Amino acid sequence: MEELKNVENVTDEKDNEKESKKVGKGKKIVGIIAKITLSLCIGAFTYLYLNDYGLYLDRFTQNDSDHYIIYKEGEYTFECHSAATSDSEWRPIDSINAYRKVGFLYQQVDENEKYVKEFTLYDKDGESVALMTQIKGKDAYYYFIIWIQDVRLANDDDEKESDESDNVVGYLTFRMISDKVTVDGNEIKLDNYSFFSVMEEVKSIEVLGEKLDIKAE
Repeated sequence: MEELKNVENVTDEKDNEKESKKVGKGKKIVGIIAKITLSLCIGAFTYLYLNDYGLYLDRFTQNDSDHYIIYKEGEYTFECHSAATSDSEWRPIDSINAYRKVGFLYQQVDENEKYVKEFTLYDKDGESVALMTQIKGKDAYYYFIIWIQDVRLANDDDEKESDESDNVVGYLTFRMISDKVTVDGNEIKLDNYSFFSVMEEVKSIEVLGEKLDIKAE
């Protein structure tokens, strides 16, 4: 009888040892899975951060209503800077930021060559008169024209800008500007002297009756 008890005790010990090994192996597997999952999450968030993705649009935008104009077109939100205040009708745009909606995320694509192309517009004399940004969307092409300005010496008959001591230092003037352009034969009204959208890429553009040369940056 005593020998039988010893055999049962040995059997129980072996069973307990096997069970302990199973539990230990299970914990080890769970630990490995947790480490892999954490590494994947860190890698995913790092990738999204480095490629300008964010959960909220507020991460990117300036939230300055006096100097920013917002357009929501297709999958894009365009944040456009204007030197004028919100109560001014004269609000030409001088820079843009583009944010693309991707699922539940936002991606800033200002310098992403997959979506954005930059051009310079030249007049008949070969002088650059505007910069033009093209942004490719799912269903349209979005364009922003930024007219080039010069600071020139002031004359009595010109609109002047003064420094803090009221000394005339010069005036701002656009090389060319219009609120309308003719794109591939079709006249288009520009929003804030800048924005328009078309279904196909722009092949030709005319301003004030003059055909401009389009050159890629």
